Formats: sequence, C-alpha cells, structure tokens
Amino acid sequence: MGVKIKMSTFFSLFTCIAIYLLIIYAASKVRQANEYLIAEKQDLTGKVIITILFGGMIMLTSKQGIVVNEAYTNIRDAVAVITTLIGGPIVGIIVSLIGAVFEFLRYPRLC
Repeated sequence: MGVKIKMSTFFSLFTCIAIYLLIIYAASKVRQANEYLIAEKQDLTGKVIITILFGGMIMLTSKQGIVVNEAYTNIRDAVAVITTLIGGPIVGIIVSLIGAVFEFLRYPRLC
C-alpha cells in the first residue's frame, strides 16, 4: 500500500540539497556576507544582499525539480523558510514573491 520511490530519486534530491548548502556555505565564507548573515539587526544593505542571494537560489531550485510518482517536486519551499529564518519576515516574503513570479512566468498556463 505504501508509495514506492526509486533510490535514484532520493539521490537526486540529496544532490540538489547538497549543492545549495554548498552555495550557502561558500557565501558565508565571504567576510562581508558573513557579517550580514549573522548580524543582530540587519541594515538595508544586508537585507538586499540576502534577498539577492536567496532570490537567485529560489529560482535555481524552481528549475531543479524531481519527478516522484508523476508529481513534480522541488525544494523551493525550504529556501523560502530558511530565508525567513535568516533575514526576517519581510525578506522572506520578498524572496517568496520572487519565486512565485519566476514560476508564473515559467508556466503561465498552470496558474
């Protein structure tokens, strides 16, 4: 009765997550980006940098989908949640809107 998922699907999903975590790790090693990511109270410049970084990532994750039982899945929602945790609610909403507009422009017939 359970859903059968191929091992290659798990490997593909794991690979996508690992690549995006590597991008976040590499960005955090840049001194200026690190100051913005861990700041107690972020200024406008920090919020813009986080929005650009995660806005690009949410567009990349939209394109990197995996088919599971004839359903298209991606990790775009995880990027939005992480952005909200790091940058706050306003940055999270902006990045989510970037992802939504990107997805709408990609598939206008589905919306």
